Amino acid sequence: MIQDDTISQIRDIDIADIWQALGYELKPRNQHCFGSSHKHGDKNPSLSFDKKTNQYKCFGCDLGGDTIDLVMQANSVGFKEATQWIGDKFSVDISTSSMKKVDEYANNQKTAQRALKQLKTRQNNLVEVRNTEIDYKIPFSSTYQQFYDLCEKPNEELISWWTERNLSDDLLAGAGWRSITDQTWKKVIKEIDQQLLEDSGIIKDVDGKKTATFGQLQAIVPFFDTSGDLIYIRARNLKDHAPKYLPPVNSSPPIYNYQTFIEWLGETPLFITESETDCLALTQLGHTAIAFTGASISPNSLTVRELLHMLRTGYRGQLRKLEINIVTDKDEAGEKFYTTLETLLNRIGIKQKNIHKWQCKDEYKDISEQVKNERTIYAKATAK
Repeated sequence: MIQDDTISQIRDIDIADIWQALGYELKPRNQHCFGSSHKHGDKNPSLSFDKKTNQYKCFGCDLGGDTIDLVMQANSVGFKEATQWIGDKFSVDISTSSMKKVDEYANNQKTAQRALKQLKTRQNNLVEVRNTEIDYKIPFSSTYQQFYDLCEKPNEELISWWTERNLSDDLLAGAGWRSITDQTWKKVIKEIDQQLLEDSGIIKDVDGKKTATFGQLQAIVPFFDTSGDLIYIRARNLKDHAPKYLPPVNSSPPIYNYQTFIEWLGETPLFITESETDCLALTQLGHTAIAFTGASISPNSLTVRELLHMLRTGYRGQLRKLEINIVTDKDEAGEKFYTTLETLLNRIGIKQKNIHKWQCKDEYKDISEQVKNERTIYAKATAK
């Protein structure tokens, strides 16, 4: 019989070697995901390997797992077939009689496989659900993409800022943040038409002088659609003083982390936050989170209108079961944020008792600080 240690042996094979054995090219940093939910292909490589856990994760479509999961998902086969495939490829001795044990493992995977089937169904239903009647005022997505492409890979300053908040390298890769440097601006001025830079709000006019909107900020924050396409950008000041975030001039931001809807089945709470940082902190904890950034919340807000459309259209029949956590700061603006969303969510059919105000604990100044401290405590506890 195959023993647990043999399964462990299969799972301990370097997942990058499995990736190459499947016929994929191994790139130095992130990989292009094979998942079908990337409607136009994984244009911004979203799949990465975690050397410590020997697992993979695609932050564009949320596929992930160990070596066996990778083969199952890449080859569209079951647990038994994936195990045998790896055994054949890497000379792990799995006799015919030992497959009985594999069958036992396969039975334990049935629940996970049903969830994966649900996920694929949800993905197919949601790809086209974005409300095309809503004008997001982002006609310059291609210019934003061009600017983003000219930004640098995360430098030491960005990585240090990220690490200080106890956010993982994998999350940084998935979120796609990049560094804005002097070199970035040199390339931008040289390669992008100045009129496009002005029209798109990347350059602004200040007292008759052309000025870079993000000139004093150090990181670019991309916004992706469910298809994985970049549609918008904001910039982040890593020095933690005002302004923290800046959008292109005269533009309206869409929902941040909108692509998370492609993997959310509605069976766990949806967290709605007021900033990208809080959204990422909650994502780090394994929650499904989106953010309404840089805009006042009202029934006529573009982000609110699309959220309501998304929930009504994509989760028809589930509304009364959905649970929503509205993440707010402990101030007047936070109270207004919660009250407005609570009223509108209740109006479309989400039960009052399923809408919660979710705030950080009193000892922390914000969600990010709480996440940082709680993850540090957890890491120390599990290391003992």
